[in-house]
Amino acid sequence: MGNIIDLNFINDSNFKKILERDLLELGIALENNAYKSVLILSGSILEAILVIYLTEKKKLEQLEKKNLNELIEMSYKEGLIDETTKNISSVIKDYRNLIHPGKETRNLNYLIDKEHSNIANSLLIIILNLSLIHI
Repeated sequence: MGNIIDLNFINDSNFKKILERDLLELGIALENNAYKSVLILSGSILEAILVIYLTEKKKLEQLEKKNLNELIEMSYKEGLIDETTKNISSVIKDYRNLIHPGKETRNLNYLIDKEHSNIANSLLIIILNLSLIHI
């Protein structure tokens, strides 16, 4: 996701700036094999995309109190994502939790590598494309 995509579909300028910054950083992390950064940023970007969709398209409020799992479920119920995408999205939720060192030390089986980073990035592209269609 090296290039910044057109985010003109986003009305909230603060969200747009945050998303542009995070997408730029994600591209840099991918290019530099910073796999843990890719996984964590992917979860953050996914959360932002889902919040934008649910607030701008569905006019839902108080989403800042929702966790990523709840946002994924709401996006599924509102028709943004299908069941397969919902199931894959839960993987990014788990990766995003790697921001907590204890999470990683409790489960040393987490694979923080190129392949998993590519999965997270591909899922973001899928959801971004769906967002562009639905918003």
